[in-house]
Amino acid sequence: MIDNRTKLSILHDDNGSFVDHTNNAADYSRDDFSVEMIAAEDKLYIGFEKPINACYVELTTANINPNEFTAEVFNGTSWVSTDLTDETQGFTRSGFMFWSRSVMNKTAVDSTTKYWIRLTASADHSATEIRGNN
Repeated sequence: MIDNRTKLSILHDDNGSFVDHTNNAADYSRDDFSVEMIAAEDKLYIGFEKPINACYVELTTANINPNEFTAEVFNGTSWVSTDLTDETQGFTRSGFMFWSRSVMNKTAVDSTTKYWIRLTASADHSATEIRGNN
């Protein structure tokens, strides 16, 4: 069993309805999970107990629509843009994602308080399947 304190929380805000993918994302040998993101409408939240600045995303089915993610972190007052280096190129391939954690503060997302990064896609995603995100 994976210790909850050592895995990332992964929440998909599907137009105001949250889907928790934390358990499937933490274990690369578990079931894949689908993330259909509608540009500007859906958000993907990645959270942890401490400020982090990177994660690895392994895809089973890559997104086919070219796009870029906008990344934001909570600075204690509001969500603010942060630099993002996205080796996944908008989930079109597996890779690392890096961002600045210099202004990250804890906040509650769907009743879970952690340090969160919020990703928004610039274009609609196809039925992207993620094997793991940690």
